[in-house]
Amino acid sequence: MTMSCAETLDIPVAPDLDDVVVAYASPTAEISGTVMEVVGDELLELRELLEQSEVFEEILDVIVSVQLELDANTDESGNLAVPGLGAFPEPNAVIEINHDCAGWDRDAAEGDAETAGSIRLTMLLDTGDIRPEVWGDATQCKFLAALDATTLQTSYDGEVAVHFGEEPVPTGERLRDLVITFALTGTLGVAGKEVPIDQSFRLRGGGELEILWELNDGTSFVYLFNLETLRQGIRDANCTGDKGCSCSLEERECTLPSGSIFW
Repeated sequence: MTMSCAETLDIPVAPDLDDVVVAYASPTAEISGTVMEVVGDELLELRELLEQSEVFEEILDVIVSVQLELDANTDESGNLAVPGLGAFPEPNAVIEINHDCAGWDRDAAEGDAETAGSIRLTMLLDTGDIRPEVWGDATQCKFLAALDATTLQTSYDGEVAVHFGEEPVPTGERLRDLVITFALTGTLGVAGKEVPIDQSFRLRGGGELEILWELNDGTSFVYLFNLETLRQGIRDANCTGDKGCSCSLEERECTLPSGSIFW
């Protein structure tokens, strides 16, 4: 991790995810059997890929580890101690996060960027708090993901953007308790299968995974899946609220206010 602190900084421009965040809150598509016939299987494949790869956990672990380091070096008055640079009261800062991925060798003591890839992210501090956008890229990042009793060789190569809300986050606040929106554009690999991905998804407390799905007509809906209870649902223009309407991609059935649809 490298850091630049100053009263005035040349602040990098973060990716704009405002439209994506709005789309989660106000989906515009109206789901039908015809729509799900076209997108249902592809959506199921994406959900399984995200579930198996745990790519969101890999990225979030990197961000949280930096947050914990910042919090450990910030005193009660908001002074951040930076080794070699001194102490900064409620600093504005640009933080470049350089993470060597763990790789697929369980016996390796630590990651090696040349063989296991890396994640490079930019984080901004705003008067000592973390701005709600963190972004960058992964370069052939290899890591192991645990699925039940199985360990899967996983990789990601591409762009990363993470959004934690509308306001800066104190370094002592648990990021995992927030609604976290991810946007990935690249290639995601699981157990030897590599799939192009250009997708937004988000995590909520209690294991809730949400996937924003855009249709060809410009409208979108949100698919809901609980990683712990396995409950599924759909939120669209007619099914509102956090839980939406019940929907099973495997059984190819959704229960909407107007009745059940099948495909």
